[in-house]
Amino acid sequence: LKNAGLSAPAAGAPLEVRPVPAARPEERSMPLMPRPASGAASKPEAAPPKNLQQLAAGDLLVERYRIRERVGGGGFGTVYRVEDILVKEELVLKILSPFLSSDQSIIQRFIQELKVTRGITHPGVIRIYDIVNLGNGHAISMEFFRSRDLSRLIQDEGALAPARVVPI
Repeated sequence: LKNAGLSAPAAGAPLEVRPVPAARPEERSMPLMPRPASGAASKPEAAPPKNLQQLAAGDLLVERYRIRERVGGGGFGTVYRVEDILVKEELVLKILSPFLSSDQSIIQRFIQELKVTRGITHPGVIRIYDIVNLGNGHAISMEFFRSRDLSRLIQDEGALAPARVVPI
């Protein structure tokens, strides 16, 4: 955060959430799904799955993201490895918990963080692509990479030497 000119609030201090100014047309990213031309008939959208935290392989979200597998979950929500069928890439969708997704101030904060992190490029930092509105929830799309979590690494290799830990 410090390198990005940001600082964390003091423990117990309230978080300040500022509205994100509307993007100028030249700053807007490509919409997730093409919008029909004005007056053109569009096919009805498929209803989003009822429980975004319990999706199955093959489920399709917003006619774009095909679920491949559940990767993990926690306080923020559930993480899935997905295929973006529009651009034919594998990525991760972090489906936000209903508690987070229902709070507009939190969604605005994620949008602000997305704007800041788009300017960070480093091999040790996962790229965040977008905040996705799923109709009955929100997700964060991000770069996919194969890895093991630290607890699995320790389970597989035992105690790690300092030289092994530093790069992690």
